[in-house]
Amino acid sequence: MNPKKPKEFIKPTADALGHPEQLVDDIVGFYWGAVRKEFSELESPSITVTNLGIFKVRYNKIEKAQTRYNNYVNKLEANKMTFNKHTLLNIFKNKLQKLIELKNKMEDEFRRQKIVKNKIFKIEHIEEIFNQRLKICKTCSKIDLVGKTCYVPGTQPCCSACGCSLDLKLRSLSSGCGDEENPKWDPIISEEEEDKLNELLDNE
Repeated sequence: MNPKKPKEFIKPTADALGHPEQLVDDIVGFYWGAVRKEFSELESPSITVTNLGIFKVRYNKIEKAQTRYNNYVNKLEANKMTFNKHTLLNIFKNKLQKLIELKNKMEDEFRRQKIVKNKIFKIEHIEEIFNQRLKICKTCSKIDLVGKTCYVPGTQPCCSACGCSLDLKLRSLSSGCGDEENPKWDPIISEEEEDKLNELLDNE
């Protein structure tokens, strides 16, 4: 799919409909402004855009964004605070909180759709990878058996490096070790390949 720039379709659309070009431009701007706002609010793991389809947030993208905003917050808190830095800190903390809440929603949904299905049908390959990864994680100092660092309370054991529940993360074939500085295991497949795999599993 090759997305078009507004200038490529606004004038032809205005001519075809017999409306002023500025009116069409305003409508397009308002519509996509609302779509962008919906995406930036991070309220739901998926957003339906009429005639375009359903856009889904990728779990791995949330993890990376969460790590990035955590770093922003930590750097700001480690330095002398000014009014501008305090304002920026609140913005980053708000964004981080929304990322955490969205991640929680995604984990709940994944757990319901994927993890439960994996456990019920005992998908051999996924369970084998899960057990291999779990064996590694059990020897890691970052494993949290109590749940103090879990982003979703009560989902221990989890990884203190990223806050993810191991029950979910270790079964995600496109996920890598939460310790980005010293990863102990890598993704098996890409996000796109995992999407296709999940489609196949859902259609079984």
